[in-house]
Amino acid sequence: MYNFDRNRLADSVKLTIETYKDDLARWRQREIEPDDLDTAKLRLALYRPFTLMQTYFDPDLNERA
Repeated sequence: MYNFDRNRLADSVKLTIETYKDDLARWRQREIEPDDLDTAKLRLALYRPFTLMQTYFDPDLNERA
């Protein structure tokens, strides 16, 4: 994160940490089903130039811009 103002940067970092902690608590409280893994979402991807790796693509776990 970047900001010209030190206080605004600190506020942004605090908000990010609080949001992460809230989301993590919510994630831990959900019921996990044994068949949660959808193997159709496992795929081969170009990680960096010339590097192929396996990835799991699910809109609930991956954010795309």
